[in-house]
Amino acid sequence: MRDLGCSYADDGWWLFDHRTDLTDEIFALADEEAPRKWMRTADVRVLFKKGKKIHWR
Repeated sequence: MRDLGCSYADDGWWLFDHRTDLTDEIFALADEEAPRKWMRTADVRVLFKKGKKIHWR
């Protein structure tokens, strides 16, 4: 997740301005497509909750 760069824009919006193949694979493991360029805070929270449910080996 550290490779996934984001910046808070305003009014609950985040700009995801850096992705790698690894971050895309992590989102695929969570059965989620890679993050959109612009996401709201609530959407980001949902992604983190899904990530916590994954049993990493």
